[in-house]
Amino acid sequence: MIIKCQICNKEFYIRPSDYKRNRRCCSSKCGCIRRIVLIGKDSPNWKGDNVGYAGVHAYVRRLKKKPRLCELCNKREAYDLANISQEYKRDLSDWEWLCRKCHMKKDGRVLDLIKNAIKGRNNRWENKKKYHKKFPFSKR
Repeated sequence: MIIKCQICNKEFYIRPSDYKRNRRCCSSKCGCIRRIVLIGKDSPNWKGDNVGYAGVHAYVRRLKKKPRLCELCNKREAYDLANISQEYKRDLSDWEWLCRKCHMKKDGRVLDLIKNAIKGRNNRWENKKKYHKKFPFSKR
């Protein structure tokens, strides 16, 4: 099978099995250029804003440089890529690198953990009282 290289337009022979594996370049040099050129909006796999949670995170992680310290407290190492507006857009200014503590505080998850821990403690106490009413001779 003879096809044209997508980079240099040179005609070359390719086995049908390689064509099925999406080989479209005449050499490894042209293949490397194709991989570099077809990144982002030029890629045939580009989905635009119709991309999922993991895809947006991967895109931002690739383009937004990770600082050494958290952008909020400047004390601990930054681990999490946090979205500011909660809309998960491809806008790099809508993202920040935070330490886990700052990320959980900003999302309000610290308060949820505290509320759930208190609620869970109370529920355990209520369950214990019910159990001892049922079986009064059990150990307390």
